[in-house]
Amino acid sequence: MPDEDPEFEVEQVGTLPTGVAETRARTFVHGDDEEWIYLFGGMDGPRSSNTTDVIQRFNPRTYEVEVHMTFPEEVGYSVIGRVGDLFYSIAGRGVSSIYEIDVVAETVEEVGSVSSNYDHMGGALDGKVWWWGGDNGQSDVRSFDPSTGEVEVHGDMADGNNDDGGAVQLGDYLYDIGPTPSGQDGTDDVYRVDSSGTHIHAGNLVDEDGNSVYISKSRPTSVGGWIYTAGGEDENGNDMSEVYRMGTDWTVEKLGDLPVTVRDTQVGHSTRTDYAYLFGGRDGSSVRDDIYEIRYPFGEISDFVFEVGRNVNLGGAEQGYVYEGDKELPLTDGGNSDFVYIGGSPINSQDIN
Repeated sequence: MPDEDPEFEVEQVGTLPTGVAETRARTFVHGDDEEWIYLFGGMDGPRSSNTTDVIQRFNPRTYEVEVHMTFPEEVGYSVIGRVGDLFYSIAGRGVSSIYEIDVVAETVEEVGSVSSNYDHMGGALDGKVWWWGGDNGQSDVRSFDPSTGEVEVHGDMADGNNDDGGAVQLGDYLYDIGPTPSGQDGTDDVYRVDSSGTHIHAGNLVDEDGNSVYISKSRPTSVGGWIYTAGGEDENGNDMSEVYRMGTDWTVEKLGDLPVTVRDTQVGHSTRTDYAYLFGGRDGSSVRDDIYEIRYPFGEISDFVFEVGRNVNLGGAEQGYVYEGDKELPLTDGGNSDFVYIGGSPINSQDIN
């Protein structure tokens, strides 16, 4: 596996007001073009019980970072999903609440409750927020429907309870990278959940030579049909520095290294700068507060923002991606689509109705 892609760079670009590990990052565009990456809760101390109530945000263009809002209580290790323009937080360490978060109105409202849980995995898919696994022994898949307020229990997890994986949405599925049975170090397993709540083992991570790659405690991002991780924990329980890219054949490509070894990480991506960002994490027993910009040609710069229902003829544009809520859909050369906004710079764009 090559040591580093020649187009790969990493630079520290900021410091979080509150250092956090186990935070959850989601991107939101205000109005036409003001993009922020929001960080929801997390762990702000060396012990797993040291959780925080802060919701921080980072502007990838200006590197501005601030505490934007707070939860009514400390929320760490939660599942965050976006449905429409609202975010939902599911449970957490010592937390049983489902919170609805409006980052524009700056409001947080409790809209339901479930069993307290943490280190569970999940995200948004098809208008619901899904979660499974976790430290409370949950061994099934559950969902919350914001339109009805109902919590539904679905099928069992394929291999029983596990936790500490990195869940990410890509296409029609939520993927879970490297979840571990309780107390185990990094694994090479990948699981998949669909919109029926079916949980299956989807494969194992390998490098180009077929050797196993172990990644746990690394919360990834998906860009342009690829999944990216940064840092994490390996099979021996060591903190990692590697930045990886993988497709759904689960062949892992190393792009380069972070300047630190860190676990309990969260990566977010900006469609305005086309860079990824690593926020905080844990180095041994210390919680970090640094923000790293990961520069790599992810290929998903969003120069134009459109409303749902508009039809765009790209007229020879490069291939890009469209988003329907959190769902990424391919946009082919010269195609027509109805969508929320484009990722991928549509050169020679025309016929915007």
